[in-house]
Amino acid sequence: MTGPENYPPSCVDLVGALAEPDRRSAFAALVLGATSLGEIAELAKLQSSVAVAALQKLSESRLVVVNREAHTYALVEDAFRRAMASRAVMAPVPTSAVAA
Repeated sequence: MTGPENYPPSCVDLVGALAEPDRRSAFAALVLGATSLGEIAELAKLQSSVAVAALQKLSESRLVVVNREAHTYALVEDAFRRAMASRAVMAPVPTSAVAA
């Protein structure tokens, strides 16, 4: 599988990856268990070419891994946790900024 690099995605990467409706639809299809391009496109109600573009961006953002041999896609289950952990190490949120 090709996929997540050795560094975690940033929170900005994740928000950017999910900023477009087509990418959110493809992501949702993966959450619901779709793994092949056909399944993702069908469940997300996207044309195959649109689904491919969405999955490419999700992969580049380290939210999705691609198994090129099996032609399948899978979510990076800990992408959000890793992004937040990375954020906490890089720049902790001041306690005054946390809602009570």
